[in-house]
Amino acid sequence: MTQRELFNETSDVKYTRWRNSPHGRAVVDAAMTRATRLRQRGFQRYGIKCILEAIRYDFALKLGADADGFKVNNNVASRLAREIMAARPELAGFFETRELRDAT
Repeated sequence: MTQRELFNETSDVKYTRWRNSPHGRAVVDAAMTRATRLRQRGFQRYGIKCILEAIRYDFALKLGADADGFKVNNNVASRLAREIMAARPELAGFFETRELRDAT
């Protein structure tokens, strides 16, 4: 893949590539678990960015210096929220979303 192609990727392609990485899969699993637990505790709505910050914190403590490129870009938040709500019917409407604008 050329450098030009990297800059021309759509946000959906970037999200999919991140989501399919080992770190991406771990974050998706952790976010789904946390959102499900929050719903079970009675929360009707919650913020995906708050969940992501908690995951960053926990992974930093867990992985420490071994984090080897672990990153969770804020650009994944809205697509992650949509994926979680689509995958778990009990979480429909749990996160507030707005219309996606594809900024490459």
